[in-house]
Amino acid sequence: SAALGEERVRRVQKESAFVAERFAALFRREAEEAPDWLAEDAAPWPQGIEPERRRAFAAGLAEIRELLEQGGFPPRAPSKLRRFLAEAMPAWIEDANGVQALARWVALLRRMRGRWGYLDLAADHEGVRRWLIGVLSAGRFVADRVAQDPALLEWPIEQQGLGEELGAWIARLDAIAADDEEAALRALARATEQAKLAVALAADAHLVDGVQAGAAMADLADAAARAARRVALGALGLDEEFPLVVVAMGKWGSREMSPASDLDLVFVLADDAPRRMLASGRTAMEMAQRAARRTLQTLTQAPPFGAGFAVDARLRPAGQAGVLCVSIQGLADYYRKEAMLWEHQALARARAVAGPDGARARVEALIQKILNIPRDPEEVARAMREMKAKIERHHGGKPGVIDLKHDPGGMVDIEFAAQYARLVLHHGETGVVSTLAAPPI
Repeated sequence: SAALGEERVRRVQKESAFVAERFAALFRREAEEAPDWLAEDAAPWPQGIEPERRRAFAAGLAEIRELLEQGGFPPRAPSKLRRFLAEAMPAWIEDANGVQALARWVALLRRMRGRWGYLDLAADHEGVRRWLIGVLSAGRFVADRVAQDPALLEWPIEQQGLGEELGAWIARLDAIAADDEEAALRALARATEQAKLAVALAADAHLVDGVQAGAAMADLADAAARAARRVALGALGLDEEFPLVVVAMGKWGSREMSPASDLDLVFVLADDAPRRMLASGRTAMEMAQRAARRTLQTLTQAPPFGAGFAVDARLRPAGQAGVLCVSIQGLADYYRKEAMLWEHQALARARAVAGPDGARARVEALIQKILNIPRDPEEVARAMREMKAKIERHHGGKPGVIDLKHDPGGMVDIEFAAQYARLVLHHGETGVVSTLAAPPI
């Protein structure tokens, strides 16, 4: 019919227009169509850019011109740089981190010397180019590492999904032996650093969502804690069955981490006789304190001799005034007799992540027993309202500025709702999302 014929014509016209657009993008003449950001006096600055911001960008572009003048670049380099900057500069000018992104691009160029295939990759591969433009203006953890290592430009092409890569690094952490402490620490540092980067890259490329990335980071931290504990026990001549348990708290415990999250933790000696003497001539508790300190040091020490996490042990009983490692009976007594409501809220996120199976099971059972204590709903609600009001006064919201964490309706409200659900309604989960979605136990 005539109508069918017209529809086919419109479809062909639409498809031919798409092909023409892609052809023009692929084979455009750089000199005629691409703006030249390397031209000192003719860069295509947009209207309205702040003078100070323009000067900062201009300084970065001047560094690139100086690099070209110093020599050592292949003849094709200027055209490749113009092509990359033609897409990058408009995006970075609109980005709050754009000046830092340009500085990272300059740093990356310096590290490309002698490996100019990476410049070709950045300029000519559309997927790599767009990924790199975005990642250089992202958070410091990912952006700074990409700026230091041109080989990471191959990641968008080679990546096969986070699960397989992360699983391989966690397996390496679990395989670390404690017989050679220096070699073990080096292996732990490398595996942790590479696994952190894998999670951050996958999150930045939107291969995983925030919930998946948070869980992946927690799985990594669990494995790092297991390895750090194993190395610490080996250095002290203690068997892996020694009942020292690492308890993850905070966002680590609830598996809602980011690559920059602290590790909130508590050490528990799951031993009914903490004062019993060991072959070393010290009590079990004395050795537990020493092992806890070594584990903490390994988790916090920067690579190449540590995992490089920021660690916070202040959620332990009595906080900074308390001992680093507490006995399981001491933990029970503290939460039953002395702990304040906010400490019970914090315990709602706790997970025993490292230690012998039996010892971890004992600690987990105690945590659940404490959380399941009957509580007055009105009293808990009143205390939480007062605590939230105190938080809001302390952070003092500024007019016109939205604080997504502390303002009414923000993240703290959601976390408090999840903790109320766990303490009063006894929803048996540790994560905020999973707690609010779970049925009562």
